[in-house]
Amino acid sequence: MADIPVAPVPAGPGPDLPVRADVAAIAAEGLSRGWTELFPDKYPHAGGPAHFAAYLVNADGYEVELIAAG
Repeated sequence: MADIPVAPVPAGPGPDLPVRADVAAIAAEGLSRGWTELFPDKYPHAGGPAHFAAYLVNADGYEVELIAAG
């Protein structure tokens, strides 16, 4: 994944929160680059019915949670 810069970021929402379509598009891009889904049987509501998120992990064990606003 050398072509994707990675930097630690604080947990929690940022100033420009993604919408559901953004989360789905970013997750699809990650999957196309070798990331895999955590909890694929519960996507996109692994955090509960009101929660829309994607959880991905790469071969190095890095995990990312993409959360949609609202």
